[in-house]
Amino acid sequence: MNNLQKKNQQLLDEIHSILTEEVVLYESLADTAYQKQKAILENNVQSLAKFTGLEQTFIRKGNALTSKRLEMTSERGKNHKKKIMSLASFIGLNNLLKNEEWVGMENRLNKALTKVKRLNQENSILLKTSINFVQDLIRLYYPKNESESKIYTRDGKTEAQKKAVVDCGV
Repeated sequence: MNNLQKKNQQLLDEIHSILTEEVVLYESLADTAYQKQKAILENNVQSLAKFTGLEQTFIRKGNALTSKRLEMTSERGKNHKKKIMSLASFIGLNNLLKNEEWVGMENRLNKALTKVKRLNQENSILLKTSINFVQDLIRLYYPKNESESKIYTRDGKTEAQKKAVVDCGV
């Protein structure tokens, strides 16, 4: 193996090491997002705060690792501008498509990122729904306008209340 091949292999090994760390980190982020979802469903505010903090830590570290990997896998163009290359392009360009380890890492990374994205969307919907539910309850029990506070009588008619619904013994 000549010097150029050794340097290329060292670079590939370093990129693979970063990629491995990145995959493990994003898989941990997906697990944390799932734990956060359980905390939302159980209305456990302490756990929610804990997992939100963990997510932020994982995201900062993940962004740093991804940036480092992209920096190493980018190629320089004619004007010395770097052309960002996707992981799939990098694997193809370096004839690593038949290397199960590299292809497996790419698949694991894609799977983890897809899971994180799905869980974040679900968690966002859960949080928005919870907030809307509480806001609707507040509007129901404490309307701004007293004329909006009406109850149904036995006759099936509505009757304005001077008190909030909460004070009516409902």
